[in-house]
Amino acid sequence: MQGLSEGVEIERRLARAWELMKKDPEKFWGAPAQAQVLGISSPVERFLRGLDSAPRILAIRYEYLLKGERWRDKDLSAQLGFDCRSQRSPLVRGYLNVQSSDWNCSWDYLKPDGTGETSKLNYRSWRSEPVWEHMSVKEWIDRLDDSAPAVSGDTGQELGIKSAAQATGYLARDPLDELFIPPVIVYRNEDDLRDLVEQMESQERRVAESVARVEAAADEGSRRSLLNQLFPQTRRACEYPTTCAMAKICYGGEDIRSRPLESGLYTVRVPNHPVEVIS
Repeated sequence: MQGLSEGVEIERRLARAWELMKKDPEKFWGAPAQAQVLGISSPVERFLRGLDSAPRILAIRYEYLLKGERWRDKDLSAQLGFDCRSQRSPLVRGYLNVQSSDWNCSWDYLKPDGTGETSKLNYRSWRSEPVWEHMSVKEWIDRLDDSAPAVSGDTGQELGIKSAAQATGYLARDPLDELFIPPVIVYRNEDDLRDLVEQMESQERRVAESVARVEAAADEGSRRSLLNQLFPQTRRACEYPTTCAMAKICYGGEDIRSRPLESGLYTVRVPNHPVEVIS
C-alpha cells in the first residue's frame, strides 16, 4: 500500500512542479516557498527544468535496515518495576565484559581454532549493554565496519570474519551484512495504480460526506445514530497487537464518550505537512 501510494503522490507532485515551471519559469525559479510546498530540492528542480514532459515513476526501490528484535530486558524491568523490552540491534547494543571491558557484537561466535565449531559467550562474564553509555554510537559502528575475512597463516583456511566489534572468536558473517539486505526494486503496474487511486478517492469522499452528515445532526441522539451507521466501531483489534488508542473511549464512562478531549488523553491533530499547513 505505501509503495503504491507514495509512488502516485510523488509522481503527481513532480508533475505539478514541472507544470508550474513551464507556466511561469521566472516566478518559480529559486522560490523557496514554492519548493517547500511541492517538497522538491534544488537538484530535483534543475532536473525537472531539463525535461520536455512531466516525469513518470518507473519503479519503487526499497532499501532495508533491519532494526533487530525486541527482547525482555531483565535489568531494565527490575529498575523500573514493570516488564520492559529493549531493542537488540547490533547498531546500538553489544555485550560487555565488565572485568576486561572487551566488547562483542554477537553472543554466538566461531571458535578461533579453525574447526568451524560455534560457541556462546559465558553468561557469568558478559551482559547486554547499550553502547551509547560507554562510547559514541559512531565509534561503535566504526568498529562494526572494521570487519574482514580472517585466514590462517599456516594453511590458508578461512576462519570467519574478524571484527573490531567482536573480541571473542570470529563471526560467521560480516555484522553489517546482517542488517543491510540487498535493495529490492518493484516495478509499477498501471492497473494496480489506477485501482488504488480510484478506491482511495472513493473512500475519502465517503468519509468526508459522512463527517458532514454527523456534524449537521440536529441532536445528540441523531448524531449517535449516524455515528453507528456511518462509523461503526471495530472490536477485532482492541488489545492486539497492542491496546487500541480509542479503547478508553469505547469502554469508558459517559463523560469520556461524549467529551473525550476533556479527559486530557486526546488532542486535536495539528497539521504538520507543508501542504496541509499552507493549504
